[in-house]
Amino acid sequence: MDEYGDKWIDSHEIAIAKIYYEAHRPDFNAERMLLTLGMIRAKYSTNPQVLLNVAAFYGISLGRWDEAKEISDYVKDIYSIRDQSVYTVDAGYALLTQGEDSDMTLCYEFYSETSILSNIIVNSCARQAKDEFWLSKTETSLAALNMADSANRIAYITSHIRDPKILQKVVNLQTIN
Repeated sequence: MDEYGDKWIDSHEIAIAKIYYEAHRPDFNAERMLLTLGMIRAKYSTNPQVLLNVAAFYGISLGRWDEAKEISDYVKDIYSIRDQSVYTVDAGYALLTQGEDSDMTLCYEFYSETSILSNIIVNSCARQAKDEFWLSKTETSLAALNMADSANRIAYITSHIRDPKILQKVVNLQTIN
């Protein structure tokens, strides 16, 4: 990314790569990430795939779940697109905003059985809501994805999410038997 300088903004593929680069830097900087996401959001405001990546990282990297949900909902409404970013944003938003006795339909609505991240978050929603159906469904999927052990799930989620609020909530829920 360093050799691209400021030219990364001229290509949507490189702009998405820049998001991942910033999110996974050992010297992660939230202000730099926010600036990057803001620039990309403005430049690619009509590119749904780019916007969904921006939405996901507003949530998982910066903990700005309201903005993430707003962008994700906009893309879903305008473009009728469903992808891993949508699943992650909706499930993460629901996990953080719904209480133990709440209807977790929002968390389950865009569930993806092939996404480890989505499965772990939805599994956490099911644990929070004590929803046996979704708990069983996600446990089966997680076992198929080699994530049956809670320690593996926590290691995975810790390596993919920087937002301390959702990270702590998932870790707490995954350590409950």
